[in-house]
Amino acid sequence: MLITKIKLLAVCLLLTANSFAQSEAELKRVLQGVIDEIFMEWDDEWSYDTYIEESAYISSIKESSYSSNKIDIEGTFKVIRKMLFASGRVSVRFTAKVTRSSNGNVRITSLCWHDPSSPNSEDCVDPGKRWGLGQ
Repeated sequence: MLITKIKLLAVCLLLTANSFAQSEAELKRVLQGVIDEIFMEWDDEWSYDTYIEESAYISSIKESSYSSNKIDIEGTFKVIRKMLFASGRVSVRFTAKVTRSSNGNVRITSLCWHDPSSPNSEDCVDPGKRWGLGQ
């Protein structure tokens, strides 16, 4: 089942986002869905948090100041954090880096989340290495 989901994500990302001629709104919708799927997979590894499905929201998509084939993304997602005597919803900030190839294919090269309970903490991975997205 997990392998099927991963393959589906890779195909979805390549087919739907294979051209940057599309609108920013369409790119945002596609990437939000892919990021949501990644957070759902990561949820299995988190011990104190439970990801709230479809809570990933991209608030900003900007062309990188370094290169026209790189895009910087910022957004938030929500988790239910289990605390000692209660649980509560927490909004977590994330950033992502996306690269577009000369043929228009898109690849998420970095996805980081910033835990609000530890202001200086940042966890990052290359989702493409782990899940094969955009290859």
